[in-house]
Amino acid sequence: VQNDPWDGALEGFFDQTKVQSVLSPEGISLSEAEVYFCGPGGMQKAVFPILKESGVKGGRLHFEQFSMG
Repeated sequence: VQNDPWDGALEGFFDQTKVQSVLSPEGISLSEAEVYFCGPGGMQKAVFPILKESGVKGGRLHFEQFSMG
């Protein structure tokens, strides 16, 4: 996760704390959201449980895998 470093927003590894820091203030629930992301296999293994714990249903989680190099 990385945003523009000048705005002081999210940087570093994607984790449950970052998910909640974005969703909670806005009152957003992921239970009905469609979530899309792209990244290498290791990232997917880390992100899937975090998103599911945040309420994303398996059928609403969409991804594209790529590898570097």
